[in-house]
Amino acid sequence: MSVLLSLLLSTAFVIGKQSESESNPYHLVIKGLVENPLNFTYDELQRFPRVSEVALVECVGGWTRLYNWTGIPLFFLLSVTGVKSGATEVVFYASDGFSSSLPIERALHPTTILALQANGTAIPTFEGGLYRLVVPCKYGYKWVRWITEIEIVNYDYKGYYESMGYSDEADIPGCTLPLTTPPFETFQIAVGNPTRITILSNSTIDSFSFDISERQIRFNVTGESDTKGYSYVTIPKTLLWCDNPEQWQVWANMTLIEDRRILEDTNSTFLYFDYNHSILEVQIKGVHAISSFPADLNIDGTVDIFDVVVVANAFGSTQGYSNWNPLADLNNDDVVDIFDVVLLAKNFGKTT
Repeated sequence: MSVLLSLLLSTAFVIGKQSESESNPYHLVIKGLVENPLNFTYDELQRFPRVSEVALVECVGGWTRLYNWTGIPLFFLLSVTGVKSGATEVVFYASDGFSSSLPIERALHPTTILALQANGTAIPTFEGGLYRLVVPCKYGYKWVRWITEIEIVNYDYKGYYESMGYSDEADIPGCTLPLTTPPFETFQIAVGNPTRITILSNSTIDSFSFDISERQIRFNVTGESDTKGYSYVTIPKTLLWCDNPEQWQVWANMTLIEDRRILEDTNSTFLYFDYNHSILEVQIKGVHAISSFPADLNIDGTVDIFDVVVVANAFGSTQGYSNWNPLADLNNDDVVDIFDVVLLAKNFGKTT
């Protein structure tokens, strides 16, 4: 049973309940545009994978404090609840009435965490109590303390400071995002405009490649035998995308991973999946998808003569033919014919 499925089963018994006899009775509610609204206790949050990062909280008034924060990346929590299509922001509500929000993409970044510890111990009450939001390179009013609810919405939410005219972005000039433990790694894809794929994993990533012809990301991972590994992959839609989230396929050691989680916003697709480490190297064959728009077959950002050549070489073929190329089957009807040529002509000259 996967880690995520176990978490879903364990939390199903506590939805809507709150026991005053618990040592830490405070609940975290996640609601709004989610597939599975959930109500986590503090003890349940302890079971999620964590990362650590040294990050500076900087108030717009000028004071700063530096901690080594340890907590749960928000994407872990939202991968359990799911996020519905059309969601644009994540809103954070505090027990004292304070609130703020983040765009979905920033909320799902590996450095955005629900902190449970500061410098290896429980978070001081004045810093947020049991847990608080940590958003490196954002001003302190985005670092909501004493969080009780997280809501996913499809509109531009104005929090306490934002409603008074402070920046929605709250970006700190010249700030560099911190490293995390385990680290997230960024890989440049030199296809057309350089594109970055980000992977956060508790495994060691030994190699990485992107296969243009197969529309496939590959990376090899290793980890301690008989332990559970996970990978969280952020893929820009300018590189790969699917019409339906169910079209994404993730493989490990030639075995299809059924229990993978997919989150999306307008710019990126976020995939989370776990697997068992073994003595042998584990290969994640990645994701199959289509190019950023029809007919850009070599994903160089332009529909041009090179794409025409691909269709011409496969013209008249179907599966089983020696010249069959599924990339040239633009309308996915299992044959490369005049209809594919028409689609190519309609898109000829387009650029990303």
